[in-house]
Amino acid sequence: MFENRLEFKGAVIGMVLGDGCIAHRDRKTAHLQFSHRKADEDYVKYKVKMLNWLNETKYVESSTKAKGITYPCVVGRTLSHPFYTSLGQHMYYNGRKTVNEHVMKCLTPLGLALWYCDDGTLAGEVGFRNPFLCTHNFNQVENELLARMVHKKFGVTFRVTTKNTKNGTYYWLRLRRKDREAFFDIIKEFVPKCMERKISPDFYESDEKYHTKETQDNCKTCGELFLKKQRSINKFCSPPCLAAQKKITRKSNAKASAQKAKIESEPDGNTGRCQK
Repeated sequence: MFENRLEFKGAVIGMVLGDGCIAHRDRKTAHLQFSHRKADEDYVKYKVKMLNWLNETKYVESSTKAKGITYPCVVGRTLSHPFYTSLGQHMYYNGRKTVNEHVMKCLTPLGLALWYCDDGTLAGEVGFRNPFLCTHNFNQVENELLARMVHKKFGVTFRVTTKNTKNGTYYWLRLRRKDREAFFDIIKEFVPKCMERKISPDFYESDEKYHTKETQDNCKTCGELFLKKQRSINKFCSPPCLAAQKKITRKSNAKASAQKAKIESEPDGNTGRCQK
């Protein structure tokens, strides 16, 4: 699976940027540990198979509690190894996960795919969803470094976005919309079948979970009736209709800009000077 330790390191960095953590348990050497919901057990097996390249890795079924509710999950854990101790020295500071340029230079396309499978999501309307990376564990400076290094290494642009809550400010990385297909081209060969939902803009599991009721609306472009989720803000029956509306809007904006420029360049009738 890996030709050398550098390739392996690039994959493990992606896991640690995502849901993985490097931990010590009363030992000088560290191990890697990660967990996912029970429904993603196949994804855990996918990771375990990779990690077995270095040393023995196992997984067990477990559970976790959140807001008083118990959820089944699957936990993967490697044996301790000096490799994880060394990597932990680069990716942790005072017990907190961090990141630096050295780490990001070692990230591979496989590592990027694993990071996205862990912490990535598609947000937006059906068919037009855009990738986000939930990077809440990193501060603003670290998020800006992540975005800059991903652009430098892979040529796709993520922008740092924020959300202010009563508990503090949280950060995300939002992919530039025109880079979506290029980003998917980089990672898709490494995304396992059980995670293909994260690179399929037409699918989003919460559509079924949270927005099961449907309603009818008239398409803003063609006027035809179409079904949409009750809480959806979508105004178009299909991607072509949305594209047509965007084209109309661009033409309208261009015409308005041209008219404004023409008015500003016309000489003032009283002074013979251009209006400012």
